[in-house]
Amino acid sequence: MTDRNKKSEKRSFTGDIDAQASIKVKRNDRSVALRLTKTLMKKIGLHGNRLFAAAVELEPGHSILLMMDEQTASGHLNVLRTGEGRLELVLQSEGEVEVDDLTEAFLTIKRAQLEKGDLRLSGPMSADDWARHAQLAYNTDAKT
Repeated sequence: MTDRNKKSEKRSFTGDIDAQASIKVKRNDRSVALRLTKTLMKKIGLHGNRLFAAAVELEPGHSILLMMDEQTASGHLNVLRTGEGRLELVLQSEGEVEVDDLTEAFLTIKRAQLEKGDLRLSGPMSADDWARHAQLAYNTDAKT
């Protein structure tokens, strides 16, 4: 067993919900159904009959499920990985995101390049690396 597996076995989630008593799991060969008790639904503020959910993989084999009530969800819930072991949840209301015509045209071109496989993306880089990369690209373009 690797050190990584040992570390993940020791991981636990801390909270005030007794999952064994509050969530009932029913499995069949095609699906898994979760039934939440009324106490749990009150505790986490679920009022409607519809839920929105996002599955987030923390690392291979370890995932969490985020759920939000339809009444609470008046937009899009984005889950962003902002660092190793750190996630950020951003709720964007409808109409909150505005893109000007020039930016939309640029994004349309980039989406088309990505779909064709013509878009080369760099990995994460520091501010200094980005400045060197931008200067190199500028020097190359200036010569042509």
